Amino acid sequence: MKETVNGMGCSLFVEDAILYSMSGAFPRWSWLKMFFALILLALAAGVIWFAVQAARDYKLLMNTTPEQRALQQREAFFQGLITNDRLNPADTLSLIDPSAPTWGPSTAPITLVEFLDYDCPFCRESAPIVRQMLEKYPTRVRLIVRDFPVEELHPHAVTSAVAAHCAQDEGKYWSYHDQLYAHQDDSGDLRTEDDYLRYAVNAGLDATVFRSCFEARESEAKIQRDLALGVHLGVEGTPTFFLNGVRIPGVIPADTFNWLIPQFLQSASSTSTTVSP
Repeated sequence: MKETVNGMGCSLFVEDAILYSMSGAFPRWSWLKMFFALILLALAAGVIWFAVQAARDYKLLMNTTPEQRALQQREAFFQGLITNDRLNPADTLSLIDPSAPTWGPSTAPITLVEFLDYDCPFCRESAPIVRQMLEKYPTRVRLIVRDFPVEELHPHAVTSAVAAHCAQDEGKYWSYHDQLYAHQDDSGDLRTEDDYLRYAVNAGLDATVFRSCFEARESEAKIQRDLALGVHLGVEGTPTFFLNGVRIPGVIPADTFNWLIPQFLQSASSTSTTVSP
């Protein structure tokens, strides 16, 4: 390949270059260099974008108070519950049992269903928190109690539930409910019928009526139905709450309750729906 001073010579040089490029030697290396250069440019652009986003997020973080950040986290938590843990309408209605122990009016815009085990320490821990919330919203929240005895961990869990239902028959459920939690550690696995009878007397029940009901164990079938329902609805331990059909497992701290209830009240108001029997 020769370069000449006349037009023909230049023309021949261009043609030779084209032929040379078609051979694949020079341009293949050039295209490879361009390819890697584009990759490097893309990586650099990605690093710059990430740095800009991180700087913006850091600036936002520095411009918010701890209270604002806590509120943002709770809002994200609430939206996650609404999105991921809400039951379908049929399952939500299945939570309502007119024969179950309740606290609060049936017209309340919020229905809180608790699956509990009377021998569970976490249920005992949760009880005063729930009671405080019910007293704060006496007409706005209804609590319904469903049984979920975990006999693998608490051998007397079903028996405790039977005793609680006997107390309910005499109109003394909540007093006996409190007695079971108050004496949860007294006897443990050695708890006897006399212990349950003693709790009944402390709660103001008729000892003879209570003993007859307790020995008959007629409520055991209902307790097993509650247990089966809980398993169907995804209950894996106690306590597990359903707040207008939204599943919330574990002990709910008081400050979380104080934040959640207004959120659900606002949601119920905007949709004009409540959970009804």
